Parts: sequence; C-alpha cells; structure tokens
Amino acid sequence: MSYVVIDTNILYSLVQISPNPKVDASSILSYQLATTTATLIETISKFRGDLHSLKACLRPIVNEEYTLLSVGHAPLSNEIIKAIFNAGSLSDVQDVIDQVVSLKISREAEFLRFVLITVIVGVAEFLKEEGYKFEDQDLSLKQTLLTRAMLERNFEFFEKYFQQELRKGYSENNEQAAALDAFAVRLSSLIDVIIFNFHMVKTGLLPCDSNSEEGAERLKNSISSDAKRKKIANITENPLSYFSKKKYHEVVDSYLGQVRNELTGNENMTSEAMEYLVSKITTMYKQKAKFQKNDVFDFFMLFSLHIPNARLVTLDRKFLSLLKSTDDKSYALCETLGFVS
Repeated sequence: MSYVVIDTNILYSLVQISPNPKVDASSILSYQLATTTATLIETISKFRGDLHSLKACLRPIVNEEYTLLSVGHAPLSNEIIKAIFNAGSLSDVQDVIDQVVSLKISREAEFLRFVLITVIVGVAEFLKEEGYKFEDQDLSLKQTLLTRAMLERNFEFFEKYFQQELRKGYSENNEQAAALDAFAVRLSSLIDVIIFNFHMVKTGLLPCDSNSEEGAERLKNSISSDAKRKKIANITENPLSYFSKKKYHEVVDSYLGQVRNELTGNENMTSEAMEYLVSKITTMYKQKAKFQKNDVFDFFMLFSLHIPNARLVTLDRKFLSLLKSTDDKSYALCETLGFVS
C-alpha cells in the first residue's frame, strides 16, 4: 500500500487547529494518509498545556482515519496516545505528557550532539586552510590526537549540556532560541579550543613536552599574536559563517563526501535521511544557515520513506527545498497539491 505522509503543520490544518488555504484547496484527502510517531511527539510537546488541541490532533489516529507509522528513533506507544485522548483533564495525564516531552528533549540533544561533532570535525579541516596545520608529521599527529581526545572525552557532556539548555528552553517556551544559542555557544568554544591546541603543539607546551614557565610564555605570546583567532572568536552568533567563503567550498565538498561514505550502509540511516543530513550541513557551511531544532524531527520523518511508494508532503519552504534534492517523488506530489509556492 502507498501512503502520503503528512508533516506536523499539515496535520494541524487538517484537524482545523491552524487551517491553511493551500491544504483546504488541495486534493490531499483523496490519498491514503499517514503520519509518524515523530509528528505526534512534536504535537504532544507543542500542545502539552492544551488538552482540546491534543485530542483534535490524536482523533484521526485513534479513529484510524490516518495510519500511524512508527519511527524507531522516535517511538510512541498506542497506550500513551489513547491515554491522552481519553483523559478527562490534563492533570490525569501530566506524567505521560512529561515523559513524551522528556523523550523529545533526549532525542533532540542526541541529534544536536551528532551534528555538532560532525560539523566541528569539518571545521578542524577548514582551519588548516587558514594556516592551523603542521608540515611535520609528528606535530600534525599530536594536533589530530588532541582534537580527537577533546571530542571523545566530552561526548556525554555535550548531550547533557544540550538536554539542560533545552529543558530550560521548554520551561520558558523558547526552546528554538535556546537550541540555537546552545549550539552556537558550544561550537564557538570548540573552535577556540582547536586553535588553542594548535598553539599548544606549536610552542611545545604539551604535558609530554614541557611544563616550563618559558614554554607558558611562548604559548601566551603565540596566542596573543594570532589575529585570525581574534577574528574568528568575535563571530559568536553563527561561528560557521567565517567558513562560508567560496575558497572553502572544495574542502567542504571533500569532507562531506567522507561523511556520506561513512554513513552509507549504516543500518540506522536511510538514504533519504542521509541526503537530508548532508544537505543541511552543506547549507550550514556554505550559506550561513543555522541549525534549527525543528530540523531534528523533520529528519526523523524522512525515515517513513523507507516504506515502498510512500511520499512525504510538507508546507515548510526549507523542508521543501531539501526534499527537492532528497526525494523527487515527494517533491513532485507537493507541487501537484499546490504546496510549492
């Protein structure tokens, strides 16, 4: 059976929470519709304080008007769906809703960490184009090992950091801004550490090399005279914008080719999801795009396309742009339905 998988905003329109004239004018109801557990997790999180809207969104699932497709990265049980739908008040299911929000935060934090590490490894390569590299193989190896150690030792910290910042954002109803700020802050700090590590290697002030006051003075002088470091450090809102110059494009393409090769064949990654991820990171590098928290569950929705003949439809312009390059059949249907402006 073929399915047309609707995204969150189309669901909101179809249940009349946020009617959209494009959806109203389309022939979408003539298709066999489906939605994903990723969409329902987004919905429950968004309307966690509005039981009426929650029930409106869950009704077509409970009544089996739309097929629910389970996404392994974003699981949601029928028991949770029915408990919320049948609740007499929010207080009856507050614990259940809190569990869903916690799951969403957990998945978003994991994905933010994944993107952060993928991006920063690329930045380490780009910085070499700015002169932060060594021709000496021993020094180059020390530089590489320092970067690897920094990422491996902070692997769990990154996830906990993003969880903490997201929880704060959800409690203040500004989770999107919280995610943007947290990602930029952590990315900026890691770029500075990579540059600092370069100077550590350059001046010989590693634990295995020297701990002398003379070495510390060399490190201080080397860093203070680094004009590029100061320039990069001042770009805090979107640290990747420094690397959007055309001279980096070839290095970006080479690095993302490596990323694509490493992800190909991964049992936890479909081809559509991989292309979406690579396309998203490409725009971050080349077009100064910022990583949006909502990109996480857009990414998860793409896993529904592993079902034969399934197509995904959306109204979101950025998502449409990425669909155009990742799944031409889905994009063509969006055009047919009038969702492409």
